[in-house]
Amino acid sequence: MKYLLCVCLVSSFALFAQDVGDEEAMLLGYQVMAVQEALRFPEQPESLEAIKGLGLDSRYYVMVRGWLVQEIKLAESYRDRSDYTQDSQRQLDVEKRISALQKALRMIDLE
Repeated sequence: MKYLLCVCLVSSFALFAQDVGDEEAMLLGYQVMAVQEALRFPEQPESLEAIKGLGLDSRYYVMVRGWLVQEIKLAESYRDRSDYTQDSQRQLDVEKRISALQKALRMIDLE
């Protein structure tokens, strides 16, 4: 699903680039890629900055917010797995991820 989103975004950016110029479209592409990478490790401070950087732009807020909501739902679904209930380290990792994603969501919602 993430790859489909990226393909759709890249296609949209190609059309968008004709209107705003290649340089601005490239910058936006880099910001989207930074958010994608940030979602892999949302616990890191630089991840929050990447998410905040694009999420606070009103033009892309809905996209970033939707991305965060889906990542939270995905992480929460791990709570039903047997390796989650049987492994305390796994529980801690999943809960840290959920907490970091929720923090990022609040950060862009409240700004």
